[in-house]
Amino acid sequence: MFSATSVGVVTFSTRASIEHPVVSVSTEAVRNGLIAAVPTSTDGSTCIGCGLLKGIQALEDVGPPQGGVILLVTDGEENRDPRIRDVIPDLLSKEVIVATIAYSRDADPLLQSLALQTGGQSFFSGSRDSVALDNAFTAILEATYASKGVKLSSEDKTISGWQTYTNHVYVDSSVGENTTFSVSWINGHRPRVAVETPLGLVITEGSTMFDVTSDTITIEIPGKAMPGRWAYNITNNGYYDQDITTIVTSNPPNDNEPIKVTAKVSTVSLQYSSSQPTALKVFASVRKGYLPVIGAVVKVVIEKPPLGQGQELTLLDNGAGADVKKNDGIYSRYFFNFSANGRYGVSVRVDNTQGDAGYAVTNRARNRAPPLDPSENQDDTMTPVGATFSNNRCHG
Repeated sequence: MFSATSVGVVTFSTRASIEHPVVSVSTEAVRNGLIAAVPTSTDGSTCIGCGLLKGIQALEDVGPPQGGVILLVTDGEENRDPRIRDVIPDLLSKEVIVATIAYSRDADPLLQSLALQTGGQSFFSGSRDSVALDNAFTAILEATYASKGVKLSSEDKTISGWQTYTNHVYVDSSVGENTTFSVSWINGHRPRVAVETPLGLVITEGSTMFDVTSDTITIEIPGKAMPGRWAYNITNNGYYDQDITTIVTSNPPNDNEPIKVTAKVSTVSLQYSSSQPTALKVFASVRKGYLPVIGAVVKVVIEKPPLGQGQELTLLDNGAGADVKKNDGIYSRYFFNFSANGRYGVSVRVDNTQGDAGYAVTNRARNRAPPLDPSENQDDTMTPVGATFSNNRCHG
């Protein structure tokens, strides 16, 4: 959660209540208070309209609600009045944005429409994993508060008893400030975690960079993290399988623009037919500020109903097929392999492990006004990124 962000907590089931008023997240004590207000179990009916109205009230308790954002998370379908459709006029008249996270395949089908009508984003996770939820939170907060923080990696992993899982992430020169490795678990003993720097220094428990709570280990790298390959090892200290979530984030130094990814799909609703091919265009924009990043490796995983199977696609920026223009930093691909009616989830990973990525820079002739046709009198050149990077993004 970004510092100085104002956040409150509202819960709803048969009725709704404000569990924590909207406050500025300015201290660790405030942050912990908000965390404690988040429910750990659910019961009763599902009155989404009640929750939305209570969210408006929470915003109005601290000032005019215009421009406020309600982040609605639910795994069920509404079954009590007032309904979503009853509350939308209030949301629109008070200019409140609603972003939605469908946290199961059974979540209400109107969530996407609610987000679209109010100017918010919508996300979906059918697997109930915490990475998908965290990715959605991060994307919504970034869009709302124009944060320049970058999520370098996020993954859920099941580690067998007494086994060690090893992976790595690349930190490039466009980020490095406030770099944090977060490892959390929901079952079993506390795992053993070690992080290795590009110079081979191993950071383990006992280091001043280590912070341990009941279910999370956080490693904060002081100053600016060295560019290069950062490895991490996670060891399950128990006999039974353990579910682990790992998230790595970093910020750009000063006012530098980091490499960022924006993932989209051509439509949020399609009519599926097993006898007639249906195409969905998936595309991701990779940019550093206004400069398109070309030559990167961009892959998407599409989570399909009914069981949440994942299918991987490599997006291309070659001007062919779904891709409109070559080397514009927008990587595209058509997806045809629909399996059934239902919600589909899309997540994107971008990296430069092959070292071929660069910034596309357009140079115009000197002492001349910009041409009416931007394609005229311009010279496109590529500036190498000069580092290996990685970046994650999801789209509902």
